[in-house]
This record gives sequence, C-alpha cells and structure tokens, in this order.
Amino acid sequence: MDMNDFKSQLLPGWSPVNIGLLALLLIFFKLGALLMLGYIMFGARLGLDLTRPETFKALWGRVSDAWKAAPPQGGTATRVSGTPEPRVERASDDSQR
Repeated sequence: MDMNDFKSQLLPGWSPVNIGLLALLLIFFKLGALLMLGYIMFGARLGLDLTRPETFKALWGRVSDAWKAAPPQGGTATRVSGTPEPRVERASDDSQR
C-alpha cells in the first residue's frame, strides 16, 4: 500500500481505514469511537482532515473564539423567591404508622 493511498483513506468519510479505526476505538476507547464517528460523519463539513493536523487547531481556534464572544448567562443555582420549600412532614408521618 502506497503512503499517499493510506493518507487519502484518512479523509473524512466511510473508508476502510476509518471504519477499522472506528472498530478498534469502539473496543478499546468508547469516547474516541464517538469522536471518530463524528469525524467520519461531519469532518468534511467542519473542515477537518486527519492528514493535516493544523485543521484541528483551526477548529479549536474557531470554537474558543465563539465561546469567548458568547454573552454571559446570568443563571443562578439558588431557589427563586416565592417558591415553596418541599414538605416532608407527611412522609415522616407515614413512616411512623
């Protein structure tokens, strides 16, 4: 097998090399298999290419720029005022019977 032929097999898509990598990752590393499946299905749309690692750095730069540009979310983890607390007296009454 020529090295250029192997490199062309690593492009996003359903090639025998990508399917083999997906199967190995599925056996040994489940999260890696999910990432590989995403690469196979959406890699071309995202501009990713395993033969050119700089494409992953460019994607990471686009994602981090979008994260920084997003407006901050003003959510809090506290209970909203006016919301009643759950009652547990009835549960304790039932356990005493």
